[in-house]
Amino acid sequence: MKIQKILPNAIKNNYNNIKHENKKFAQNEKTNSFLPSTSQYLAFCGGLSLDLKHVNSSLEEKEYPPNIKNLIEAELSKNEQTKKTLYDVHSQHYKGILDCYSLDELKEKYPEFKDTVSVYDIEEYKKGSTVDEFLNGKSKTFSPDEDLTLQLIKLYWGQGFSLTDLSKYSSETSDTEAGVNFYYTMTKKLNIPVMDRHYARVLKLSNKEYNEKFTQEMSMKRIEAKEARQQKLEGEPVTIPSRELTEAHKKRISEGLKKYWETNPEAIYRQTKRQKEFYEKNPQYRERMSWVMDYAWNKTQEGRSIKKYLTKFMKKHGAISDEKLILREDLSQADKTLLEEFWKKNAWAKPKMSSAVKQGWEYAKEDIFTLFDGKSIEGEKITFRLLPKKISEEIEKFAKDKKYKIEMHNYGRAVIFKNEFQAKSKWAIDFGKRTAQIADNYYKTQHPGLLDDLTGAKHNAIMIFMYDLEHNPEKLPKALQNDHTRKMYLTYLDTLHGICPLYEPFQNYPKMPRQGMDTKELDLYFSQIMMFALQLNHLELAEYMNKNLDFAYQKHLDGKLPDLLKYFK
Repeated sequence: MKIQKILPNAIKNNYNNIKHENKKFAQNEKTNSFLPSTSQYLAFCGGLSLDLKHVNSSLEEKEYPPNIKNLIEAELSKNEQTKKTLYDVHSQHYKGILDCYSLDELKEKYPEFKDTVSVYDIEEYKKGSTVDEFLNGKSKTFSPDEDLTLQLIKLYWGQGFSLTDLSKYSSETSDTEAGVNFYYTMTKKLNIPVMDRHYARVLKLSNKEYNEKFTQEMSMKRIEAKEARQQKLEGEPVTIPSRELTEAHKKRISEGLKKYWETNPEAIYRQTKRQKEFYEKNPQYRERMSWVMDYAWNKTQEGRSIKKYLTKFMKKHGAISDEKLILREDLSQADKTLLEEFWKKNAWAKPKMSSAVKQGWEYAKEDIFTLFDGKSIEGEKITFRLLPKKISEEIEKFAKDKKYKIEMHNYGRAVIFKNEFQAKSKWAIDFGKRTAQIADNYYKTQHPGLLDDLTGAKHNAIMIFMYDLEHNPEKLPKALQNDHTRKMYLTYLDTLHGICPLYEPFQNYPKMPRQGMDTKELDLYFSQIMMFALQLNHLELAEYMNKNLDFAYQKHLDGKLPDLLKYFK
């Protein structure tokens, strides 16, 4: 294999000059066993990224990791003059490694790592070795909160850092005098596959920002390793880094706390400052925790039985509100002290509460509190609004202005699931007692008469849907536009109308909204329609109905409600 194949044409002369000046270099090339050092590569090409086409023609197929050569050829077939480098293709393929937080997850995503060994499964290791330092909490580079095997794979495969640089950096930061040899640790102890040397060198050179990225990442790792050691000493069950976190990392922290609190439910009420900050920065996880606790205390037999005893206990010292138990309001130090006393005096309650909390997480496992507006996960759930977007935003602003300690962004949003648990209740509308109280306060003090306006808007939104089914299929979601599907929906709506009439004859408009319907009836109508759509996997109907509701309400605000009469002929 000739090295000039991977070099830019403009520097061939430099290559030839160096070649003749180095006899050993020339001899090795004649025997086809030459493998240039990084310094020689840099002498040839000045640190510039290597052309992907030249790389592809120079590296042999056996030198590539799985799938990389195919990805390079696919890229070149799309654009032969592509500016992408080997590093671009490699990192695009292996970037998923960085979002893995367990070896099982990694092995499922990347089968080439199926034979790797967890550091915790190693029984024999040399004193002062990398494994020894890690397992005994002495490593200054690697966090004790994550398997060393996974951390090394992330650095080496996920970010493309060389074994030489990783070993050198770790040697400089280690307390032991012996140098660090990651090649031995990875191949002999952890069974991590290593790249072909030729491929690894070209990969490093094709990363224009290698040195800067390496320095930044390793400095960050050292800071995080120190943070993790300190947090473990403080008794934190999960390490929460101080830097900005990816969504995958946030989810990992949330899952770690969840597992801890499932077996230590009393600890939920004495969250550390670090945990509180995590939930303040990520309100979606805080809200989910509140709903889990609401379910645990009020919807499970175990939770209700404990609450009965807790209420009696607290009455002697002053009652504790439901809002505090479900973590919607902050607990005072006095409340925390009393709760601690309750758990100590009632040891039987802990395992029961643990069971209740697990059931609460089972309820929330579908991530029902993720924010989205008419966007649903295929085949699992459908999410829609029961209020116009404008009103939801106004109520949220009202709550903030009044400094209510509650997230209002989910108010007026409903979720229906396909899973067995939700099927038992048929349909689910998540308002919450506290949010409903705030909304009622808003209606009474800020917008008298709004409930009547909303009832009319909901009526009209459903009627528009019926009209489009009969007369305007092009306005419907694509899945509903064929005649067969439209007839299915019309038949279903007729069934609902037979149970609870939605409209009544009026002069020349035989389908005018029926007078006197209340909000609950209309919410049930919306929910039944969405449940039917979910069974047919017509998830896009949610967004369509959201737009209908916004449109009908805006027409009301504009004083153009009569314009809607055309829909009811």
